[in-house]
Amino acid sequence: MNNRLYNIIFPIWLMLFNPLIGIPMLFVNYFIDRSIYYLILRNNEFYVNNKKSFNTCVNLAFIMGITVDFLGFIFLVLVKGLEYSNYKEWIGLEVIFTIIGCSLLIGFLNYHLSLTLKIPKNIAFKIGVCMGIITTPWLFLIPPYYNNFK
Repeated sequence: MNNRLYNIIFPIWLMLFNPLIGIPMLFVNYFIDRSIYYLILRNNEFYVNNKKSFNTCVNLAFIMGITVDFLGFIFLVLVKGLEYSNYKEWIGLEVIFTIIGCSLLIGFLNYHLSLTLKIPKNIAFKIGVCMGIITTPWLFLIPPYYNNFK
């Protein structure tokens, strides 16, 4: 069994092996999370009075997203392993359900997190749905073999 740690498809782990790729990914992920919150609030003409609580909410959304992605990754490693090099062997119900589960969990957590900012429920629902869809770990669709960073 020739498992190499850089075959892992979870982007946060890239920081351990290639910081030049991993660190910008975190900044991009944070920028996407912050942009989603900002654009949805601005589009619905809702303004948060306390900027510090907005920043705390976005920071928590970022941390929760990374945590949910990590839990999804752990589940995939336990169920599927890392030895798949064929796309047909990799894609299965486990991968699809993991992606859907991560998406629903990210959306649910962001919905409740945005309610702590006293955002109306309809806008918080939009934030939850957008965060759940856009920040879903889509890289789980790529088999670990195809993600070699040497």
